[in-house]
Amino acid sequence: MKGFEIMHKEREAQLKSQLEFSFRSDEGLAKATKWFELIVDREAAEQFTFVLKTMQDEEFVNHCDEATKLLGMRLNEHWGDEESFFDLVPEDMQFMEIRSLSTLKSGFRRDDYHSIALMELPQEKDENKIYVACDLVYGSIVGEGKKDNALLLHYEGEKNDVLDKISEYYGGNWKVVNTLNKNNKNFRHHV
Repeated sequence: MKGFEIMHKEREAQLKSQLEFSFRSDEGLAKATKWFELIVDREAAEQFTFVLKTMQDEEFVNHCDEATKLLGMRLNEHWGDEESFFDLVPEDMQFMEIRSLSTLKSGFRRDDYHSIALMELPQEKDENKIYVACDLVYGSIVGEGKKDNALLLHYEGEKNDVLDKISEYYGGNWKVVNTLNKNNKNFRHHV
């Protein structure tokens, strides 16, 4: 039984790193590019922050679900002759909208729910999957006068364990509510 407990602990999802940054400033986007380069290659990281830059003029306060869906759709777009972000990452990468269906813990704005993006990057057969959570309205839910701040969280593990870790971070009960179909650019709703 002890061997099972040790093996289970090794597979538990882990928060590897996080970055809070302003996606409305060049300095913040430069930080996000460097941070994301530790997970994907440079070109994909630059494409990710380029997409964030295209969203700088959008207003997302109280519209976390819209921000999440717009991010997924723009990551799938080809800008000029450039490849999309999804062209630059493994083909079987998943982009999901995850949502807390209950109130967040103390320290966060007390809404009925909150949505963020969760990207799943598969790894070699025996390795844990990599997950990147992106909260474009993080600054508005924590207050502190940082409404333009976004949050990136890097996890390794299995999806359900990652959702549990996100629940520990934010509070609430998190689940996948939509998955982006990269071929037809629509979101599939999960019941």
